[in-house]
Amino acid sequence: MGCSKTTSTEKQGEPLKVGLISPPGSLNPLTAKEQSANEVIDILYRGIVDWNEKWMMIPQTAESIPSVAKGTVKKRGRASLQTEFRIDETARWSNGVYVEANDFLFFYQLAMFPGIQDLTYDWVRLIDRMGSSGEDELEISFRTFDIGSLAYLKPLPRAQLEESIYKNARLYFSMPIRLKEVVNGPYEIKDGKVKNEKLISLTLVKNAEYYKKKPSIPGFSFKFFQTRDALQSDMYAGNFDVMPSITFEEGLNLEKNSAFNVYFTSGSPLDAFFFDVKSPLLSDIRVRKALLHAVNREDIVARIYDGKAKAAASWVPLQHPAFRPSLGAMDYNEKTSILLLKEAGWVKGESGWKKGDETLALSVFYIDDQQYDKVAKALKEYWERIGVIIKEEKVPPQAFHSKLTEKAEKKDYPSVVIATVDVPPWVNMVSLFGDHSIPTSKGGGFVQNFSRWSSDRNRELCTRFSQEIDTERKNQLLAEHQALVAEELPLMPLYFRLKICAVRKGIRNVAPRGFGTVMWNVEHWTGESR
Repeated sequence: MGCSKTTSTEKQGEPLKVGLISPPGSLNPLTAKEQSANEVIDILYRGIVDWNEKWMMIPQTAESIPSVAKGTVKKRGRASLQTEFRIDETARWSNGVYVEANDFLFFYQLAMFPGIQDLTYDWVRLIDRMGSSGEDELEISFRTFDIGSLAYLKPLPRAQLEESIYKNARLYFSMPIRLKEVVNGPYEIKDGKVKNEKLISLTLVKNAEYYKKKPSIPGFSFKFFQTRDALQSDMYAGNFDVMPSITFEEGLNLEKNSAFNVYFTSGSPLDAFFFDVKSPLLSDIRVRKALLHAVNREDIVARIYDGKAKAAASWVPLQHPAFRPSLGAMDYNEKTSILLLKEAGWVKGESGWKKGDETLALSVFYIDDQQYDKVAKALKEYWERIGVIIKEEKVPPQAFHSKLTEKAEKKDYPSVVIATVDVPPWVNMVSLFGDHSIPTSKGGGFVQNFSRWSSDRNRELCTRFSQEIDTERKNQLLAEHQALVAEELPLMPLYFRLKICAVRKGIRNVAPRGFGTVMWNVEHWTGESR
């Protein structure tokens, strides 16, 4: 296992140096909040499953991925799902004790502790119950047919922690950084430095008890910075081998340094503009098509990402197995836009497009943010070029959803909403396009169907998707839905936001996924440090 020849890193035993912003306040997989902490946690702990760079679910501590064909994925009633896992019998903690199903059950039980639920709600709420029928057998029942929460499920060593936690759980969860944890990942903690209850440096070494591929890289030396300026000082001086999370501008600057490979990876957050299909101005699909043909999406992407990204060809990311390039026909063509508006009965005059007493004047609503500003400015330029009147309204991030709800209640809903929705490997079509996700006067909350789209076919596909348990059939439904979006055009995907990292040349098998952590597969990395 490992490389056939010994690299200089292995000879010298030097850890790779990693630079990250935001010192973690915890390395507990239940309570950690910072992305910097997640990078470390994904090295220290191996969950039940994970997703690889091809967005395929892969086993971690599980022996294999459950499936309908194997009989390990079953329906429970009309709307719930049961999965069965067998824990890899070779899986061990760093103290040599075997990992058991009860360690995952323990993690889940702790996730429901008072005060912890606020941090774990997004995934805990999807699980109906969890149990073990033996040391190696784990059963998980979900409230829906969405198993995305498996990405968060990690083990904690029950035998070591149970007594102390149940004696004083509040003390355990409020405890500052613990540097002597028992872990089951490819590396474990050697030492670290804490300042003002925040971790400022950390050294990881190989976990001798790791049960899968033995890592080649001897270790990692993390340095955490309070400010971006402080990180940049060391970064541009070449003091790091790995920088898992950097800005677009930092990536461009590091790309000029021949010592680094910079990865501009298309991510899971999708930026799009959503048409209000309930608006009398936009209910005619010919008007929506006209507006789409009037926009040069490649130009908008170039303004934001300077040639490092491409316009999205669908609302599903390119990496996803269900991706279908369904929007190729929406090319930039102002002449087509004008013809479509005329076909829809609009007449262009000195004061813009008219249809009876109506004027084609659109309101564009978005979060007050530099990136959204660039998109809004571009849309305004393109649509005013063909004679459409545009009025912009931007709000603070924290007011975005509540303001949309308020507008829905007052029947003042914006014509176009510019927004970001997340489309991870475990994408749930229903959460993006279901009727329950439409902003309404009944309440705010986190909704994403900003187009207020509720066609019969959309509703049918969402219902079938929510009731399907087979992965391949779910992907087929996603493919059908992408074709439906291209047909009915409730939105226009612009681009998937880039996730950017830099790694010193000579370090191989780095596989950024576009979501989550960059260092998820470090046991497969090989190569040399500086």
